[in-house]
Amino acid sequence: MRKPEFKKRSLSLLLALLMIFSTMNVAFAAGFPTENPKTQTVESELIARNGKLRGKLRLPKKEKPVLRMFQAFARAPQRTPAKAPAFGQTTVKVNIAKHGIGTNPFNFDAVFGTSPNTKVTLINWDTEGKQEATFNKGTQSVTFDNPVSMEDMTNDVYGIEFEGTNVAGKITFEESAPSYDGKTNITTFTLDLYQVRNTDVIVKTVDANGTESTNPTTAATNGKIKLTAGNVNETIDIPTGSDVTETVKSINTRNKDDINSGLNFTFEGTENGVLVDKANKKVYKPEVKVDPDGLKPTEITFTEKPIVTETEPKINDPEHPGTQITDPDYVKVTFAKGDHGTIAENKTYYVFKGVTMASTLTPPTVTPNTGWTHNGWNPVLATKYDAEKEHVAQYKYTGEDVVPQPGDDKPDVPADFVLVEFKAGEHGTLEGTTKYWVNPEAGKTLADVTKPTVTANDNYKFTGWDKADTTAITGKLEVTAQYKAKVVTENPNDEENYAHVTFTTTKGTVTGQAEYWVLKNEKVEFTAPTVNMGEITDYTFKAWDPVVKTTYAEDTVHKATFDYKGSDVVPQPGEDKPDVPADFVLVEFKAGEHGTLEGTTKYWVNPEAGKTLADVTKPTVTANDNYKFTGWDKADTTAITGKLEVTAQYKAKVVTENPNDEENYAHVTFTTTKGTVTGQAEYWVLKNEKVEFTAPTVNMGEITDYTFKAWDPVVKTTYAEDTVHKATFDYKGSDVVPQPGEDKPDVPADFVLVEFKAGEHGTLEGTTKYWVNPEAGKTLKDVKKPSVTANDNYKFTGWDKADTTAITGKLEVTAQYSQNPSIVANPVQKYDEATDAQYIEGVLPKGKTLPAGATVELVVKKGDSYEKVNVPVTTEGGVIKVDAKNENIKHDGTYYFAITEEGKTTSYSDKPVTIDKQGPTLGTSGNEITLAQDAYGYQVKISAEAKDNAGILRVYAETDKDGGYYKQEANETTANLTDSIQNQLGAGKEFTVTAVDKFGNKTFVKKTAEATKTPIMIKAERPLDGDDFIYVTTDVGASLEIKVIGANKEQVFTMTHTQGQASEEIKLVGTDGAFKLTKGQRVKVKASIAGKEDNTLTIRVR
Repeated sequence: MRKPEFKKRSLSLLLALLMIFSTMNVAFAAGFPTENPKTQTVESELIARNGKLRGKLRLPKKEKPVLRMFQAFARAPQRTPAKAPAFGQTTVKVNIAKHGIGTNPFNFDAVFGTSPNTKVTLINWDTEGKQEATFNKGTQSVTFDNPVSMEDMTNDVYGIEFEGTNVAGKITFEESAPSYDGKTNITTFTLDLYQVRNTDVIVKTVDANGTESTNPTTAATNGKIKLTAGNVNETIDIPTGSDVTETVKSINTRNKDDINSGLNFTFEGTENGVLVDKANKKVYKPEVKVDPDGLKPTEITFTEKPIVTETEPKINDPEHPGTQITDPDYVKVTFAKGDHGTIAENKTYYVFKGVTMASTLTPPTVTPNTGWTHNGWNPVLATKYDAEKEHVAQYKYTGEDVVPQPGDDKPDVPADFVLVEFKAGEHGTLEGTTKYWVNPEAGKTLADVTKPTVTANDNYKFTGWDKADTTAITGKLEVTAQYKAKVVTENPNDEENYAHVTFTTTKGTVTGQAEYWVLKNEKVEFTAPTVNMGEITDYTFKAWDPVVKTTYAEDTVHKATFDYKGSDVVPQPGEDKPDVPADFVLVEFKAGEHGTLEGTTKYWVNPEAGKTLADVTKPTVTANDNYKFTGWDKADTTAITGKLEVTAQYKAKVVTENPNDEENYAHVTFTTTKGTVTGQAEYWVLKNEKVEFTAPTVNMGEITDYTFKAWDPVVKTTYAEDTVHKATFDYKGSDVVPQPGEDKPDVPADFVLVEFKAGEHGTLEGTTKYWVNPEAGKTLKDVKKPSVTANDNYKFTGWDKADTTAITGKLEVTAQYSQNPSIVANPVQKYDEATDAQYIEGVLPKGKTLPAGATVELVVKKGDSYEKVNVPVTTEGGVIKVDAKNENIKHDGTYYFAITEEGKTTSYSDKPVTIDKQGPTLGTSGNEITLAQDAYGYQVKISAEAKDNAGILRVYAETDKDGGYYKQEANETTANLTDSIQNQLGAGKEFTVTAVDKFGNKTFVKKTAEATKTPIMIKAERPLDGDDFIYVTTDVGASLEIKVIGANKEQVFTMTHTQGQASEEIKLVGTDGAFKLTKGQRVKVKASIAGKEDNTLTIRVR
């Protein structure tokens, strides 16, 4: 049934009835899916508009919710207690927490008045059904009359809405998501009411006499009123009137604590604490009065004053009432004539301290003295004064900028002129004027000054002054003559003027000064060094190249030259050529292709000395594997007259082609009398050398009775002479050979005889002897047995050895027989539930009883024989029984009773029993039983389907046998346990279902109902009409899916976002740019993060 629609008139009537009767009953149909509970909180801001406060919360819901019918009832004569919830339903309670400013209690009477209209409403967002509850100053919590669906509560169907009218101060509130944990079936919302300081202002202006005036304007002063409270910063233009003005447009749970920590009003655009109207030459000094209780608006009063006046401003002395003093907000500004002129009059101004004027003050007229010009004021005229100030007239000098000093007295120049003085330095003398006074502001350089004449000392050259002609003269200067020595032994770091002269040697050491720096193109004198050869005997010093000069224009290196006196054969130990004359030739030894060298391989030899290879020490040769070193490719008598390469020579140890070298090689061949040789059949190997080669194999072709065995003699690693290797073989005939007559067949000597014997009670027909290979792994099953004919009163029952008997030696196999049987008992599986006894009973033929003294055993069949099962068998009262629970009784095992009477053969059951020790199956793998949790995890409904081909006796949950399935006949192979209600109480709990089949076999299946999980926290403030953003609080890193739902429940906008900080302003931006919200739309925010349940919050645009 769909909920009846209410028109506005009906809804108004209903709300009126609510206010009259103070109650409304709401009925909801219930449905209960298994779903983890979700918890979330929404912050709702409260800015009173016409005194009304409103906030709503929506929680996550499924895509296809089941609509719940809402119906309003007339008020009963008395309010009835809340209904008890059924399975999957929850009672709803709202805790109301009131938070005052700081440590003070919430001033409920002051904020809402003594007759408040405060209430909280539980809303079904799908049906718009409501339950309302009013509250007052003393109310701690309210409980709604009718329980609702847990599933709907966790599925974004229910939320709460606070409504109330404040009469003083400011307020905001916070509505939580539902809280539940499964330990009870009570859902708790929390409504937090927060009292907030009044942030409004009342502004007025008075003049210095206290007379009310017009407020300053932001346009004229650039001034604004700024409120700072913690992280709250709000700025407004100065109101034109004295009405109450709002400063904070949005008071909410994010800024309430900042505001309640204290209000600090300051003013933007001030100078020295006042607002300045330059156009009208006025200032406005503010005074702030904040209500300590936070209920009334803050009062701001401006005092209006002029910026500049030539009349001394007076005020009453606050310390001496009735006495006038100069207003301390002002400073005095005066003017003085200075040293080089006069002024028309002494002028005095009073300027408001620290305030910038639109222009400077008007100074008096100045008349400069002769030779000077008026050059402004010191300090310069200003547009702002912070302290009392006197301006002194300044003047400018008009004489020459460079003035020589011919004697000891300074010429008459301005005090800031600076001295430029020339000095002779250490290696010369000066002649002419050496001092000048220069205007440092004239931009003069040393080029503008006439310099004295310089005479250098002997062995020096004058090179200029220590300061360039381009040096600017801005302060005192000393200018000194510079010189250069013609020859120095330390680097002057002057490559432009000095040439670097060095002496080097490649042998011995330089003795004496090896480096000089000489002035380029100047005639110089210095002592050249010599070369000390030390212990070098192969060379003697000859001369310097080039020869030493007396004038150098560039850097020069003199190198020592020598005469050689060394050996004619010189080894080269490394990569570098040794120090030998250039005409020596290289003799190099090479390893060749099949070896390596160790030792010196290069020598440098005098080609004129008559040397041969016998005069050179040769390196050691190591041949590669399978090779032998045999000498060098050049004889020792070879004369060394030019470059030589000498290469090592080798012989291969094994070859496959005839080297025609019988002296050094042995001929090795492989032959066969059966099949053919496969592979290399001939090798030639170096005699008495260790060798390696691959021996061939023998291909037997169509020969099946023989296989290749080995070579004779065995293959060796060293041969001293020619050798022939011959193939040997193994036999490979049939492994089982019958003997048809008396003669043994042609088989290998190690074959063994298997002979079948008739025994005492019968005869044989057919082959009775076989010869078998004992190494072939054969058993009696591989041998064809003769036919057996039993004698009268006997029955052939088999052979005395099983078919699995391995044939590893001689065997005799004898036929076996049986006599008349004993009584037969057939086994039947049974169960006694009263004693929980599971047993096998032996059923005798109708009318028969178990003979006295008969032996009864439980056996299993093994091929043609039987094997006793090690279990007790009872025959009390003539009833044969075996305990089926015995561990030696196996599931799906087939069992017989063996009965032996005295003087008779043992009989075995005609109809064996196959034992069922397996309990019923429950459901399917992974879905054996079904647990249907309510949405909170408070209770579960347990269902299961059991199947067993033997028939189902019982199915029950936990220990509740009476509440489960039972059928005494156990003749149904399928049985169902349906909706067994058990308590979970919010914790993770394991539930057990037991199924019992006809034979008492039990199956226990356990399944855990998980504890209710914690959903991700998500809060959002309700946005306003026209906003293009929302404020969201949730876990950092959460992935958000944001949807906007229109009035007709259509989706009009969607986007995604990743939360970057705990509380964040999220801009609503789509493919078409910014998206603006419209009143009545709903914003759905779905949050997801690893380790927590997804959560969805719905808020309505105001």
